[in-house]
This record gives sequence, structure tokens and C-alpha cells, in this order.
Amino acid sequence: MGLKDVQGIIDINEGSIAELFNREWPKVLENIGDPATDPQAKRSITIVIEIVPSKDRAMAKVVTKAKTTLAGIKADEGAIFMDLTSHGIIASTREPEIQPELEPIEFPKRKES
Repeated sequence: MGLKDVQGIIDINEGSIAELFNREWPKVLENIGDPATDPQAKRSITIVIEIVPSKDRAMAKVVTKAKTTLAGIKADEGAIFMDLTSHGIIASTREPEIQPELEPIEFPKRKES
């Protein structure tokens, strides 16, 4: 087994950091596009590299992890109406009001002079 110098972040754990980012990035984009989230809420991807050296310092275990923080779903508020009946308490909600479709109004054309 040959050894390769670690020249940069891409060399750690055979490129696992890039793989972690590539796995988490679509989640962030999907969350930004979700209309049920706050469009201006901050999202983050945190990549952690843990290095645990051996006692003799001849080698180290390297653990890479990713944590993604997404915007939560926006709260929705409504109301229910409570009523006490002979069968107990029941809850009901209002039906959404549907606006009738209006026929388009055609205005008489202007006479050009």
C-alpha cells in the first residue's frame, strides 16, 4: 500500500468531504424552493473533520461528518368551533367560501371618428 501526501481537503478520506457536500447541497436547494418555508431563513451545511491521533502519533483516525440545518415549515393558523352536543364535544370548521364565477362584461366598441 503506497502512501499519498495530503495536499488539501480533497485528499482526506478519499474525497469524502466533497461527497458529503454533494449529498447535502440538493437538500438545501429543495428546502429553499419549498413554498412552505420562509424564503429568507438561513440554511447551513456544516462539515466536521475529527482527527484522533494514535498514542504514538504515528497515525490518526479521520472522521468526516456533515450536518445540514434547513428552514422549518412555516406555521399555519386557523380556527375550529367547539359545540357541546348530547354525544359530547364536537369540533367543526368553516367551509371555504367559493366566489361565483362572473361572466365577462363586454363593453360597446367606441365609434372612431
